[in-house]
Amino acid sequence: MSNPLLDNIRKMRNDELVGLAKNRFLPEDLQLALIDIPYRTGHNWLMENAGLTAKARDMLWSDRVNSGYTYKATLINFGHYRDDTDKYWELFDKYPSAWTRSRWRMMRTFVHAYTETNVYWYKEKSLYCGANHTPSELLNKIYDAYFSKKIANDYTLDSFYDWNSSYRQRAFASHPNCDLELAIKVSTCGSPEAEKVAFKKIVELS
Repeated sequence: MSNPLLDNIRKMRNDELVGLAKNRFLPEDLQLALIDIPYRTGHNWLMENAGLTAKARDMLWSDRVNSGYTYKATLINFGHYRDDTDKYWELFDKYPSAWTRSRWRMMRTFVHAYTETNVYWYKEKSLYCGANHTPSELLNKIYDAYFSKKIANDYTLDSFYDWNSSYRQRAFASHPNCDLELAIKVSTCGSPEAEKVAFKKIVELS
């Protein structure tokens, strides 16, 4: 039977494509058809869709659709790979430049986990926050590579506050997968507020 939506998808206006991409009950064939249309805004709404299927998700991840890190980070951020932490490692290993080009995006993807204290940032409850599922070992790798004292000392004062700011340090210490090793590192970061959070985590884990 002919599907008028599928048959006419390439005739749709942008607002109509966005409307489809937002629909949680959109069937997979329409999701795949949307991905085949080179409309980034439509793709972004689809990646935020709780009803995104595994096949559509993997197509959006593929280099054929987007060879950079933005789609991959968005898919992880919205929890579509929360049960496949290999994708977290793949993103981290393959795109080191993303931490200098778009560190806010990478922090949101890997570190800024959903907690009761930052509920404001995660108003959408239909998706899990992907950052909550970043493995402890990877959190340590990220911290050592980009936020440790050694790294901070390699930058000027302005860059130090940009890279090693208190809220970023607190984000590591308050992450649900922060282990004892990471908490100890943050406890000597130099930020009184972050160190307080880290010491609390050390007590919880000891």
